[in-house]
Amino acid sequence: MNMQLLFKWVLFVLISGLFLPACKTKKLNVKEAEKAGDTKEKSNSLELLLDHVNNSKNYSNAIYFKADADYKDNNYEITLDLEVQALHNQYIWINAKALGFLNVARVLIKPDSIRILDLQRKIYISASYNFMQSFTKAPIQFEQLQNMAWGNATFDPKAPNATLDSLNRMITILLNLGSTQQISAHNNLFKTQTVSLTEQGKNQKMTVNYGNFLIQGNNSFPQQIVINIQGEKKVDCKFTLNNFATELKRDPQFVVPKSYKVQVF
Repeated sequence: MNMQLLFKWVLFVLISGLFLPACKTKKLNVKEAEKAGDTKEKSNSLELLLDHVNNSKNYSNAIYFKADADYKDNNYEITLDLEVQALHNQYIWINAKALGFLNVARVLIKPDSIRILDLQRKIYISASYNFMQSFTKAPIQFEQLQNMAWGNATFDPKAPNATLDSLNRMITILLNLGSTQQISAHNNLFKTQTVSLTEQGKNQKMTVNYGNFLIQGNNSFPQQIVINIQGEKKVDCKFTLNNFATELKRDPQFVVPKSYKVQVF
């Protein structure tokens, strides 16, 4: 398997924005948002709504799932079996297999780096978050990748850079990130349904849709993820999750053999 393709694919998956089709929700207005549980008086209703959105993020100490992953771009198509587990604020670990049994790659994402083992070509890659600039000008760090792993908006929408675009069937929030704009749609429980990141200068847009939600307490974890990227290359990724849990199954396996070629970016 082409390691460069896999690396791009993993980054595209994790850099995205967020999940699937808008489910049916009741119309929500700012007055209703002010009654949604925050008793502290605030003069700025937008700030109050943004607080509700950020305080309603999915959260657990850990997540674990398996997924059937279908990737397709202009020239390449592949299906992989993924095993993913993450420990909040510590790491995101991905094990990728082809044909259900052939180990292809392992990925370890930590607050300081992204590390990839190409198990077919025997290459170890270590990249800083500065290397993300090869794919997007959005200021992606570990926090943003973690947000997406839990099914939240890539960037937390916060004042003063966030504006309310719509309060019809969905709460739609625009967030200005310099050359990049995030648009996130949330339902009446403030849960993220879709997110898109648009880079103005590069004419590049990435949209992630979440669906088939698993409700666990105050969490709404997506079990289907569809990612579309429009730019120099058209990329489509679809993930169907199974065996979802909020506890870890085992310790992440990530040992670099001495015989592997090392590449640092």
